[in-house]
Amino acid sequence: PSVADVSFRVDGAVLNAFVTDFIGAPEQRFRLSIYKGVNLFWVGNVQTDNVRKQDKEYPYIFSIRAADGLALLKDIDYNNDGVAYEGTATIAKHVCNALSKIGTSDLFSDLLAVNNNWYSDQHTTSSDVYNTSKIDYRRFIEIDSTGTKTYKSCYYVLESICKAFGSRIVLSDGLFRIVQINEYEGGNLSFLTYDSDGLPSSSYANTSYRLSDGTDILRLYGGSFQ
Repeated sequence: PSVADVSFRVDGAVLNAFVTDFIGAPEQRFRLSIYKGVNLFWVGNVQTDNVRKQDKEYPYIFSIRAADGLALLKDIDYNNDGVAYEGTATIAKHVCNALSKIGTSDLFSDLLAVNNNWYSDQHTTSSDVYNTSKIDYRRFIEIDSTGTKTYKSCYYVLESICKAFGSRIVLSDGLFRIVQINEYEGGNLSFLTYDSDGLPSSSYANTSYRLSDGTDILRLYGGSFQ
């Protein structure tokens, strides 16, 4: 999970009225989008119970914090507004169902990007595993002897899928990205993207996340090696 802290200067009654409204707002009323140029970089829900306001006259600094919402999913049941999902769904659909509970999916163009290099014997190395493999919704429901249903959390859904593929999920460069950890070693990552309904969107060209010493980063003197 990631957070963004933003502070701004309040220099008059207009902005002060907004601050007052902000402090008393319910959770998920306000959302924060950050752009890098014209491209979406980060999105999150503003935590209205985690704000800071200087106790002074104008101008004063008002600070807010927004979270990507992944941690929030630990407390949200994986169901369709209280009703159990039925049948089966692709892996991508399960992931996007869970992410949609955060309440920010409408702010994304595409919601999910997946890097995967693991395949079953029934797949080829060009298969879109997250779109061709399905999981029964009952996998995420427990039913006791009395027939009472207990839903797994949305976080559990994401965690189970990531563990199965040796992956992690992060919000990066305007998409929730599932990346296989061992793929970082190669430096170049290929992604398939999906919209908020879990449907395939487009392919990303190989993206390198490897930084070169002296080119992308500068090493500071003073350290030591063993």
